Amino acid sequence: MTDKFWTWLAKYPSNDSFKKLKILKEKYLISDQQIKYIHVTGTNGKGSVARYLYAVLSQGLKLKVGLFTSPHILIVNERIIVDDEMISDEDLLRIKNLISDDVEKYQLGFFAILTLIALIYFQEQKVDWAIIEVGIGGLFDATNIIRSDYAILTSIARDHSEVLGHSLLAILKQKIGIVKLTTKKFFVFGNISVNLKRSLTDQLLKFPNTEIYFAKKVINQGYILENQTLAVVVIQTLFPTFDSKLLWKIIKRTKVNLRFQVVKILDKIIYFDAAHNLAGIQALIKMMELNNIKIDQIIFSALANKRPNTLIKKLTNNLTSNIFVCQNNHPLSIRAQKFTFDKMILEQKQNSTILVTGSCYFAALVYKEFLLKKKEYED
Repeated sequence: MTDKFWTWLAKYPSNDSFKKLKILKEKYLISDQQIKYIHVTGTNGKGSVARYLYAVLSQGLKLKVGLFTSPHILIVNERIIVDDEMISDEDLLRIKNLISDDVEKYQLGFFAILTLIALIYFQEQKVDWAIIEVGIGGLFDATNIIRSDYAILTSIARDHSEVLGHSLLAILKQKIGIVKLTTKKFFVFGNISVNLKRSLTDQLLKFPNTEIYFAKKVINQGYILENQTLAVVVIQTLFPTFDSKLLWKIIKRTKVNLRFQVVKILDKIIYFDAAHNLAGIQALIKMMELNNIKIDQIIFSALANKRPNTLIKKLTNNLTSNIFVCQNNHPLSIRAQKFTFDKMILEQKQNSTILVTGSCYFAALVYKEFLLKKKEYED
């Protein structure tokens, strides 16, 4: 997309997005009643679970499915998908022009604009199902204007505390906010603590028509299986006759970029994992231990409000003390050295195993450079 488009997207801050889109919903989303919405929230894992569900619904059940996730890795079009096709530049610009007056009138921010574009596009495409990943929290998130026929909670941990609160109970309350009177079923990750499970059950008493399903608890097998197990519970509940072996086959073969993703360039093995908070870093370390992976070099970046020193200490105490701390391209990035692919990856010792982790924005930046370098060597 052009610089002009990006300037338009980022013109206004993301203030009161939920309130603004709730008003605009009546104007733009007038024929979405045929869509079944799956709303996915959680501190970590929501993007992965959303993609597993999308894969099963589209590949296994042959349904027409829309998927809205964030952030993107290479291009913004990745966030909005129907039938395995990203929204085209032409459709992005067409819907931009459709809503541009209201973007100015209500001063919509980046995420609110993309949410509205996605929902309009799914309506136009007449999708059967739409899987919508929450941006932050749930209760006041821009995506919370949808009906949430089915809601999913993938995890609870401390993150975005300046918005969601500092206690797990406060964060839980925000995330439960995606449940509505229209929500038929609410699916919850299996590893939830007893206290949070009790609080969640109590808070949902005001939704007597919403059934709660808890996934099976996964012990010492890693966050990927935890996410996959939750996705399986959702599909088996909504589509009880769907073949279980095919279900697991589709989920196992579905790869989620920047989530324990392994690539190779020359003699170097690189793991990408966008673990951007303490819970994510701890889960990543556990995955490394479970798979007996020895890391020779860490390349890390984070936002300044993510307690970066705590994350760095956790990584260096458990994986390796060899770490490059870098800045990324987000305005809230920590101030550190600039990432250089040759120095930090190609010039490392022979047969090194390298971990790129921290900020999603940073992992995406390094991944883009990896793709360019790989193409350069292949050519």
